[in-house]
Amino acid sequence: MRNYRVNFISLCFLLCCSSLSYSQTIAAVGDLNGDLKPDVVVGNGTLRTVSVLLNDGTGHLTGAHFLPVSNNVQSVFLADLNHDGHLDILVTELGGPPEIMFGDGAGGFTAAAQLPLGTLVPSSDPAIADFNGDGFLDLAFGASDVAFLFGDGHGGFSAPHQVTIGLEGATIAHLYVTDANHDGKPDLFAVGGNVRLGGSPVCYVALNNGNGGFTTSNLEFAQLCKLAPDLNGDGNDDYLSQFTTYYGDGQGGTLFTLSRINSIKLADGIPVDYDHNGAVDFVQFDVQPMIQYFPGNGHGGFGDPITISTSTFRVIAVADLNGDGFPDLVLQDPLNPASISVFLNPGTTPVSVASASQTQISASAVTASTAAPVTLVASVGSLNAGSPQGAGSVAFTDGANSLGSAPVNIYGIAALDFSFASGVHSTVNGAYNGALDPATNTQFGASSSLTPAAVFVNPAAPSGAVPNITLSTSVTPARELNPVTFTATVTPSAPTVNTPSGNVVFRADGNVIGVAAIQGPPAQLTFTFPNPGLHNITATYGGDGNFPPATSSTLVEDIRAFTAARAASVTQLTVTPFTTPGIFVLNATLSGVSAPPSKFIYRVNGAFLARSPQNSPIQVFFTPPFQGTYTISAEYPGDAVLAPSTAISSLVVGNPGGDFALEVVPNSVVAVKDGQSATLTITLDPRNGFNAPTTFTCTSLPAASGCAFSPATLTPNGARISTTLTFTTTAPRAVTVAGMGRNFFGWSMLASGAFGLLLIGTRQSKTKAGRMARIPARLALLALLAGCGGGGGTPPQTINGTPPGFSQMTIAATSSGVTHNLQVSLNVQ
Repeated sequence: MRNYRVNFISLCFLLCCSSLSYSQTIAAVGDLNGDLKPDVVVGNGTLRTVSVLLNDGTGHLTGAHFLPVSNNVQSVFLADLNHDGHLDILVTELGGPPEIMFGDGAGGFTAAAQLPLGTLVPSSDPAIADFNGDGFLDLAFGASDVAFLFGDGHGGFSAPHQVTIGLEGATIAHLYVTDANHDGKPDLFAVGGNVRLGGSPVCYVALNNGNGGFTTSNLEFAQLCKLAPDLNGDGNDDYLSQFTTYYGDGQGGTLFTLSRINSIKLADGIPVDYDHNGAVDFVQFDVQPMIQYFPGNGHGGFGDPITISTSTFRVIAVADLNGDGFPDLVLQDPLNPASISVFLNPGTTPVSVASASQTQISASAVTASTAAPVTLVASVGSLNAGSPQGAGSVAFTDGANSLGSAPVNIYGIAALDFSFASGVHSTVNGAYNGALDPATNTQFGASSSLTPAAVFVNPAAPSGAVPNITLSTSVTPARELNPVTFTATVTPSAPTVNTPSGNVVFRADGNVIGVAAIQGPPAQLTFTFPNPGLHNITATYGGDGNFPPATSSTLVEDIRAFTAARAASVTQLTVTPFTTPGIFVLNATLSGVSAPPSKFIYRVNGAFLARSPQNSPIQVFFTPPFQGTYTISAEYPGDAVLAPSTAISSLVVGNPGGDFALEVVPNSVVAVKDGQSATLTITLDPRNGFNAPTTFTCTSLPAASGCAFSPATLTPNGARISTTLTFTTTAPRAVTVAGMGRNFFGWSMLASGAFGLLLIGTRQSKTKAGRMARIPARLALLALLAGCGGGGGTPPQTINGTPPGFSQMTIAATSSGVTHNLQVSLNVQ
């Protein structure tokens, strides 16, 4: 029973994370009281509380109670942070560090306790997983790097251990846990704002090597990314960008991309199989005044949104709350965050996914003649479901006149050759009849072209000779679903002052795949083939008023399947100093290949640096920010023919054992009153594997002041570590010094003492010699009495303290091979 329960906890946790990572994470789902029913916790923002709601198994959330926290709630998470089999609550807050409330397994929780972050200021919500493989959950926070806090299995966490995953100047704003390469280790999908590129986002896939390091790649040209579960049924996580979906390859990279107009809208929703048809859907959580979901077709496409409810509440979590197998919705009143309700899924599974279609029409020629037919081309597609693959047909019309119909081919295009009578034909349209595409189980709706095509037809044939047309490809072989660009160049075959104009129709194995206009002068078409194999490509120029139509020779395009065998490749890497000191040039080449089609991925210590083609005119530079030993690598990610390969080179800068940086908190300016003390926290941030004992000292102190470090020596052990500096000052004070005064009391004492001594000496000495021998001692005693009796008259003397004003104190951190100084401004008042 315990194993089942832990599995259920993990399942609920994954559901929570995958759902709520698409919004501000104000709710989390999991079994809080051990009854195997999903319960809910909700952060209540400015109320500074977390609501705990227990599920009775029928879809009702009962027994709400509120747990106080220290600040306004930003996000909530559920995870077993102390390894006792019960879910705990992690709360991130505005204006304060995160707090943890440990669960008792019966729905109760301890008081909130702050998570010690030291000087770390997170820029993202946490990602929670066992990143170091010790069996205990860890926390990862975004910042300028990624900071890992390793759990000890008892609810405690290590000091932040910072790992650089990208060298593009990005601050990590979002972190998601994934297993991008199916090795069982939790990887990270990180999204950041790129400072170097003016704030545009970057998206990283960071593969966990299991020993605290990561190997990072970027999603090229991606923006506003979100992690998505498997969208096309291949078992790999995918990624949504602003207008593009990136499909994962199961090895940490991507197989292909598809343009999706609504990708960013999908990313704003919660991924879940809402209609229980085996495909991932997206529930829109904040589309007031209604709640909708985009049904997935399981092949990477989505149908039109379906309205779930007209409620004005927003969706904050998704879970099967009544045990019927269909996920239900947890709703929150935006005007009253503590008001939580449930919408139970009616449990309807559609027969197919419905998607509206769009039809666009074009012609092979703008100006033609009665002597040659014109190819009318209708392209059928949709916003999010792609194109129908061989389903349905298009009827072509010229005004009220029917020109005929043609079936939609496997590329979503219908083409009809038609010979027009002379004159202007400005209302040529196409109407798609709508059909079910069995390949994707998508019902495409009917549509008509919004903008007609216009064709001007001359009664006589063009006077010019048939032009030359050459056809080339950007790459062959190429991988399926990866873009290939075909270029058709049309030139006169005989001397003439005219230049061919108009359009070119491209065909693959006789099927039209697109139309492109001649521009400057080539016509180019970028196309992705869904079907591997050898394809016979031709390009047909449609002619114009001066030139008749012409067709190119056949070009064979070799499209390879993703599973096709590939030959080994050998990457070579050179690292050379640049003319500017401290900068190095990285250059990778592929042995025996002059122009490989893919770009090299450059990394430093596993962190992504750049992606660049071979022999690019733009050089790849690396400026080491710290001393130490750097591992430089260049990876060729492979192509249709060649498998991936990597070259590695070491670069030693300064101390081979690494380096460190120093930080001071609260700041490097200390204001203190004389006679008092002030404390600072000095943090050592190790870089490049630095792990040597480091001793702290301070110099250039003002007079009558001192400093002490506790502890005076730090050994980082791979994580940030701090010492406390105490700076002490001295206040000025007055001291009275005794002097030889002439007061009456002193002289009275002197006289009385002299008379007594003479009297005693006279009585005790019988002889003259004895009396004479005691005279020196009596004189000394008289002098002592005179001194004791002195006093008064001399003013007090002042001993100076720490002088007031500003000064600079130098803090030195010294280890074997590395010394760094930190300047602290002192203001003694």
